[in-house]
Amino acid sequence: MRGSMKITLLILLFIITHSAFSQWSTSTYADSALYVCPGFNQGILTFDDGSSIICGALNDSRYVQKLDPYGYKVWVQPVLVYNTPGTGDDGCAQCTLSDGDGGIILWWADFRSAEYTQDPELSIPSNNAVYMQRVDKNGIIKWQQGGVQIDSVGGGVKGGYGVTDGQGGVVFYLEEDDYLRTHASKNSHTWIVRYNSNGQKMWQHNIDSATVSGQIEAGQPIRLGNQIMIKTINGFRFFYTDGNPAPTPQFLPGNILSFKDSIAFRIELKPTKIDSAGNAVYTYGVTKISNSWDSLWYAEYNIIDETNTYGFYTVGNPYISDNVDGLFDVWRLKDKSGNISTRAQWITKMGPKWKNGDFVISEKSVNAIFNGTNKLGLFFSDGTAELFDSSGKALWDTNNVIIRDLENAYSPVYATDNNGGAIVAYWTTIGGIYAQHTGRTGKVGVITKVPMKADIPLRFDLSQNFPNPFNPSTTIKFSISQNAKVTLKIFDILGREVATLVNRNLEQGIYEVMWMGGSNASGVYCYVLQMNNAVLTKTMILLK
Repeated sequence: MRGSMKITLLILLFIITHSAFSQWSTSTYADSALYVCPGFNQGILTFDDGSSIICGALNDSRYVQKLDPYGYKVWVQPVLVYNTPGTGDDGCAQCTLSDGDGGIILWWADFRSAEYTQDPELSIPSNNAVYMQRVDKNGIIKWQQGGVQIDSVGGGVKGGYGVTDGQGGVVFYLEEDDYLRTHASKNSHTWIVRYNSNGQKMWQHNIDSATVSGQIEAGQPIRLGNQIMIKTINGFRFFYTDGNPAPTPQFLPGNILSFKDSIAFRIELKPTKIDSAGNAVYTYGVTKISNSWDSLWYAEYNIIDETNTYGFYTVGNPYISDNVDGLFDVWRLKDKSGNISTRAQWITKMGPKWKNGDFVISEKSVNAIFNGTNKLGLFFSDGTAELFDSSGKALWDTNNVIIRDLENAYSPVYATDNNGGAIVAYWTTIGGIYAQHTGRTGKVGVITKVPMKADIPLRFDLSQNFPNPFNPSTTIKFSISQNAKVTLKIFDILGREVATLVNRNLEQGIYEVMWMGGSNASGVYCYVLQMNNAVLTKTMILLK
C-alpha cells in the first residue's frame, strides 16, 4: 500500500502542462479541424508509431510541424526551415524523407543568384540550385542555415528525387537542363549522389548527358537493403549504398514499385486483348522482389474494361502494399452515362484474390488509397474515407466524412498513419494548412464521445482500460461531470511522462480514447486523468 502511494505521489509530481494545445478534431469543418502551419503546398510524412510531420510552403519559405499519434503538436511552433525572399519558389512539400529517427529530411529547388533569360517577354530563371535540410525529432535544424546546396554537374534548371540510404542520410537522383542559358553548353545531365546524416557528400556518379532538351530525365530511385536502382536511357543501373556498382537482376526490366524501402514489386503490362464481347482486357504480371533483388513469386491478373471506348482510368498512385505479401491495385471505370465507379484487385502469390477484373468496390470515384494490414483504404472525391477487409467488405460507416467543407479545402494530400488509419492535409481559404485524422475504427479524430441516456447522472470517473494486459493498443474510458479542461496522460513506472492522450476543454459526458502503446517497452504504466484540481489514477500492463 505504501509503495503504491509513493508511485502515485511521484506521478503527480511529474504532471506538467502540455506544450501543445491542439488535437485531432472530432469535427471536420475547416474552421475547427487542426491548424498545423502556414502554407499552401502541403505534404505529409508519417512514422510507424502513428506520428507525422506536416509540411507547408509559403512565400519562398518552408514550414514543418510534428504531430504525435493523437494530433498534439510536438513542437511549440512550426519550424521555419528556410526563408529566401525573392526566390520565386514555394517548393515541393512532398520532397521529404524520414531521417530514420523521427525527424525529416526535405529538399527544394530555388533561384538564389539565378540567371534569367534575355527575352523581355519571357524573363524566367534559366538556372537554379537544389538545397536540402534536416530537422530532427525535437524540431532542431541540424544542417547549415538556409540548407546544404547539393553539388551539380552543370548550371541549368534542376530537379529530381530522393530515397533514404538506411543510415539517416539520403541518395538523390537528379537532372538538369542548360537549354535556357545564354552562355552554356546546352547539355542536359543526370547524376546520383549520396549525403550522410550530417549533410556531408559521400559519393557522386554522373549518369547520362544529352544535347537535346528533355531527352533525359531522372526518375524515382528505389532502395532495397543496401542496393539502389535507377533507370537511365540505357536501362537500369544498380549501386550499393557505399557507391560501388551492383549487379543487375535477371528479371528486369519493368515498372518497379517500392514500399518502405523493404517491399518491392515489378509490374508488367502484357499485350492488350479484346474478348468475345468486344471488351478490352488488360493483363498485368506481378513479381514480388526480395531485399536482395531476387524474384520471390509471380502472378497475373486481368482488368476488363467493359465499356471499352468509355474510359479506363488509373488512380494517381494505383498500387499499395497489403503489408503482408501482396499488393492492391485500384482503378476507375466510366460507364455510358459518364458515371465513374471504383474497382480494385488484391494480388498475392496465389494470384488475384477477388473476382478477376470485375470487382466493383464502390460506386464513388476514388482520389487516393492507403493501407492497413490485409486491408485496403480509400479516400473518395466527396470527402469520405472507407476501409475494406480481405473479402472486400466495407468496415466503416458510410458517413465517415474526413473532409466536410470541400469548397474551402484545397489540394488535399493523404497518407496512411501506419496503424490502420489515415491522415489528410489541405490548405483552406481561412489561411494555412489544416489536418484531420481517421483512426483504424473509422472514427474521425482520436477521442470519442460515447452516447448516454439523459437520465443517468454523470460523475468524475476513470475506468480500467480494456484490454488489459494489451499489445499494441488499448482503450481508456472516462466520464466528466461538468464542462472543464481535461488532461489524460500516460506515465511509466518511474514517473516519466510517456504520452498525452487528452489536453483540451471537454463538455460533460463519457469519452473513450485509444492509446497505441506498441512502440513502448513491456511493463506497468499508469494513466492519470485530471479535471480542474481532481485527479484519478489507474495502472495497466503492456505485455509483448
